[in-house]
Amino acid sequence: MVAFRSSDLLQTNFAAGEIDSEMQHRTDVGAYGAAVGTLINFLPRLHGGVRTKPGTIFHQELIGDVKLFPFIFSEEQAYIMAFSTTRLDIYHNDGTVAVSNITTPYSSSQWQDIKLVQSGDVAIICHPDVVTQKLTRTGASAFSLSTFSFDAAVTGALALKHVPFYRFADSDITLTPGSAGSGSSHTLTASAALFTSNHVGVRFRHKGKQMLITAVGSGTSATATNQEALENTDAETDWDEEVFSSERGFPGCVCFHDQRLCFGGSASKRSGIWLSQTGQFFNFDAAEGLDDEAIWSGVDDDRVQQVRHLLSHGHLQIFCDDTEAFVPETATKPITPENFAIRSQTRYGILDRVPPEILDEGTIYAQRFGQGIREFMFTDLTQRYNADLVSVLDARAINDPVSMTTVPASPDRPEMYTYIVMADGTIAVLHSLRSEKIVAWARWQATNSLYKQVINVLGRVFVSVRRTINSATKYYLEEVSYDTTLESAKVVTASATATFTGLAHLEGELVHAVKDNISPIGTGTVSSGSVTFPETTTNPHIGIHTDSTFTTLPIEFTQDPSRTSIRRKRIAQAVIGVKDGIAIKAGSAGALHIWNVDSDFSLDPVAKTQRVRVFPTGYNDDATLSVTASVPVPITILSLACRIAY
Repeated sequence: MVAFRSSDLLQTNFAAGEIDSEMQHRTDVGAYGAAVGTLINFLPRLHGGVRTKPGTIFHQELIGDVKLFPFIFSEEQAYIMAFSTTRLDIYHNDGTVAVSNITTPYSSSQWQDIKLVQSGDVAIICHPDVVTQKLTRTGASAFSLSTFSFDAAVTGALALKHVPFYRFADSDITLTPGSAGSGSSHTLTASAALFTSNHVGVRFRHKGKQMLITAVGSGTSATATNQEALENTDAETDWDEEVFSSERGFPGCVCFHDQRLCFGGSASKRSGIWLSQTGQFFNFDAAEGLDDEAIWSGVDDDRVQQVRHLLSHGHLQIFCDDTEAFVPETATKPITPENFAIRSQTRYGILDRVPPEILDEGTIYAQRFGQGIREFMFTDLTQRYNADLVSVLDARAINDPVSMTTVPASPDRPEMYTYIVMADGTIAVLHSLRSEKIVAWARWQATNSLYKQVINVLGRVFVSVRRTINSATKYYLEEVSYDTTLESAKVVTASATATFTGLAHLEGELVHAVKDNISPIGTGTVSSGSVTFPETTTNPHIGIHTDSTFTTLPIEFTQDPSRTSIRRKRIAQAVIGVKDGIAIKAGSAGALHIWNVDSDFSLDPVAKTQRVRVFPTGYNDDATLSVTASVPVPITILSLACRIAY
């Protein structure tokens, strides 16, 4: 007869978050003892507990799928930009409309790929197939969109444009001007097919002197107006053309760095990097190569790289489709045309649609093909960057990211979080604390809904969500809020009533009402924007509830592995350490409400901090336990003690 034994196991924290299903039974991994098998709709906390995820507050119905960007003018005036097909809508950070339906040039296949940088009252918007745009804030609720214009030295009807130039055509093709005089219009002849109709309005240089193409007659003939006197009218191979044009494409990415505006990766010059003159963001004239003048360069490698993202973080960081690089500089030796050099570091590549984000002392980014998150980190000892895989413990959480933001601080909590929206509509949440070597992952899933975008606006997290409401598809702008655990919630102002209105955005949905984020009132179905609950209350949050669940890892006792690994096990009892909770569910049992013997059941429940004892049933090979927050109020799980029978 087999003798049954029991052992006690205490998990004092969950600081390692969720680990991948392929790492279950890996008790040799250091994080195993502080990890769980799944962590769904929970949030890792600073001191090792896990809290039910915050809910979201409904702000606006969007016109459809959008791409979100923050626009931060000041601490008092910040905005949310929502790009869609040929359209831009801008919202104040309280969710109200600032400006609606600004016409943009971005088609249905382009708006998801735009990249921008914003500073002060201006945002520069890039797409490699669309002329660069400039969004200008002209008032508290006023914005204008215009074509980005380079500086120019204007003399009468002539102008020397301060733009970068490049020789795209074969080196043996010559250009022959018909006239050298300043301001003269003439026929410009190429020795081989060169010109297209897209060259109208584009500048060429003949031995460094600018000409403006005003008409194209054929592939070898164009009409040009000299913007300055040419050196001669000889057939010369010393010529070039504007880097950015309808013929050659436009910058694909942009950032500000060291008092320069930086462009990268145009359609025809994929590896190109262009930096403006110092303090003159619209002047890209390389001139004589003095320290403060513009810089034209590129990522030189064993193959042509596509510059996908630029980021200013200590150095100018350059992220390409197949490599990561930086430009060396120090506090005493800033970037100049003379010392400018691009140093390739690692060879992982970045996902095009998701910009890198600054996290603590490093930069995190989605690896090319979207199956991992890496941290680009400079090491003083080696004077090089490494790009370690941050998602190694929970690879399943990362699958085709579409949006990402980091939140180093917020008014609600001290933790540093990164939110990463996946193409499947889930959010992977990373809690990182470098000083304690903490990397913890969790996953968020919404009921009948898909998260689409996420941004950080002054520490406040906004998401766009696609929801199925009353069998119809809706897109909402919502804000992550610790004041509720409900999704798409609204605070409905009404006193001592059971019926509430103003809920048209949840028409036909089963909703919960919660008072003060601690007292569940009940459920009801919204009809004609109104809902009635079984009891009266005042000013509740009303929204959709989603359970939060975590499952422990398989149990293995290292002191007796040969016995415990092959035996079936059961959790005879479990003691769950909870903070500020009113109910918890363990295993297949119903929700266990936390009451004391002296509790007054006629009053609203009071959040308790104590240990809750449960008695699960049944044997299995792993002795895992699922813990669920099934009541729509927050709760924090601090620890878990289990008695295992085997």
